[in-house]
Amino acid sequence: MTTALLPDPARPTGVTVLNKPRHPIVERALRLSRLYYEGHVINEAPALNHAMRVAITLVEHEPDASPVMIASALLQDMPIYAPATVDVDIVLRDSVAEGVGPIVRGLAIEQDAMMSGKAARLASRSVMLIMAADRIVALRTLLERARSAPDQREFWIQRQRLRGMFEHFRAWYALAEPVLPVSMAIELSGVLRDLEMAALGRDAAPREAAPVREAVLSS
Repeated sequence: MTTALLPDPARPTGVTVLNKPRHPIVERALRLSRLYYEGHVINEAPALNHAMRVAITLVEHEPDASPVMIASALLQDMPIYAPATVDVDIVLRDSVAEGVGPIVRGLAIEQDAMMSGKAARLASRSVMLIMAADRIVALRTLLERARSAPDQREFWIQRQRLRGMFEHFRAWYALAEPVLPVSMAIELSGVLRDLEMAALGRDAAPREAAPVREAVLSS
């Protein structure tokens, strides 16, 4: 007999995880992210919007994500925007929760490795899942911008450095894929493929996002 694993109606989904009433840790993280992200932009949109989309994407693919993981997804860019006088680890520990700081630091290390051209490496599963969610959101947004550009060829000519990162993205995906939820791995792989095709001028039709949860088959 074949059955599908249905969502638990009492458990937050990606769409509802940021709705009120929120878990206290998520509430504190959202409040802190509003404070530090105000006035900042990622991919031509408010940085807070990006962070919220990352948190939602994380929970869509990992419904059991802990409040600490969700908070870390919301605050992953805090080290970039916080003044140098702010001890990010202490603020995260005292204002949000124990455990958020190490994940956020791990995310910052991964981001620095990508920007400096260092080889991809395996990090903790929490870091890998949040990084995957971030890349799904960022690369899908980039793909949408490319598709809406008046001249797609010129769009990619102006982004040669980004095109040079595609190899890093693929190497990182190869490392991360074994620890990612199946639906997340499928969506990230699809976004990477579509992005590479678009940069080569062979863009495919926009695809729908991968299903939130894969069916679990049992006999």
